Amino acid sequence: MAFRTRMSQRTAARWVLASASLGAGAIHFSAAGEHLETWRPLGVAFLVAGAFQVLWALFLVVRDSRPALLAGGLLSVAFIGTYLLSRTTGLPLGPEAFEPEALGTADLLCCALEVPVAIGALLLARRPAALRRPLGRRWSVGFAAALVLVATAGGSALASPAHEHEASCPDAPALTGQLDARGVDTGVTAYFTCLLVHEHDQSHGHS
Repeated sequence: MAFRTRMSQRTAARWVLASASLGAGAIHFSAAGEHLETWRPLGVAFLVAGAFQVLWALFLVVRDSRPALLAGGLLSVAFIGTYLLSRTTGLPLGPEAFEPEALGTADLLCCALEVPVAIGALLLARRPAALRRPLGRRWSVGFAAALVLVATAGGSALASPAHEHEASCPDAPALTGQLDARGVDTGVTAYFTCLLVHEHDQSHGHS
């Protein structure tokens, strides 16, 4: 007898995408506190991104909406692009403008969760009639494995440090010629911010 469930393949795919988005949103929330301390606008951006990802995940479980799929897919592409920019050339704003950040376990896993969301959501939005068949045995096994993988990735990310910094700060400030809101060169601000962060990390490491 063929194995069948009431859930369709498309619904299962939406649940996997929702789980991945929920995990990415939780990682953004967990990292927001530290960014609020170093540069408030970036911390707020993390909170907004996390809120969108969590709410989008909840909505996607309830409704198969093409506009929602498009929005989630396109914004996931934007999140991935922003992450790659921050790790290559550095973000163009803030006290550490144009200073690439070090790779960390949590942020890599967050990006890894956002990639299938971007691809899957855009594919489902482009093909609204796809994957309407009942969930067969193979799809059920794949569905369960995907949920376990997403849960493992999200849990590992949340258990990792929210933000990993480079091992050391530069010997002296690197002037950028750009001034922050207080009229101080952003390179000077970034230099002393790095010193304070490392001093904070070391104090916790010895406590």
